[in-house]
Amino acid sequence: MKASYAYLTGILGLGLAVCVQAGPSGGGFHVPSSGMTAGGGVAASGGGFRVAGSMGGASATLMSGGGFTVAPGIVASQKPAAGDLTAAHAFPVPFIPSQGHTQIVFSALTTRVTIYIYTLSGELVKTIVKDTATTDRVSWDVSNDNGEAVASGVYVFYMKTSDGQTSSGKLMVIK
Repeated sequence: MKASYAYLTGILGLGLAVCVQAGPSGGGFHVPSSGMTAGGGVAASGGGFRVAGSMGGASATLMSGGGFTVAPGIVASQKPAAGDLTAAHAFPVPFIPSQGHTQIVFSALTTRVTIYIYTLSGELVKTIVKDTATTDRVSWDVSNDNGEAVASGVYVFYMKTSDGQTSSGKLMVIK
């Protein structure tokens, strides 16, 4: 049987980012312990899963019942809010809907930040407020405050945090 692979991130809160390989019998899977934090590997069999302690003196815990499915692909994860706006940026730039772009993402943001998007002539196009620590990102659907799609052109964004930090940059929309 051909082995299948998947990547896991943060399974059971262990911070894993490892390759999972299905066993040849198809009855379970194994997560190699290389590059993992304390807590060891994870192995499944018989409808449950087991956390096998192999690093840092962790002990094994057996859980039964239910199932555990691993599908190919990368598990999405979120980066927590940044401490400052030093690395804040927007992407994709340029924004080109004909290439499949559907939104512009502002990344490396602090917990509380307001983003103002202006035309080059200084007209306010959109105000976006981010007020969460669970992620460092916020998305813009590239519409104005009235919900209308913005025109092709160059735009300026200005970011200001609740504690007075500021940052700015340029965006380009090509339709």
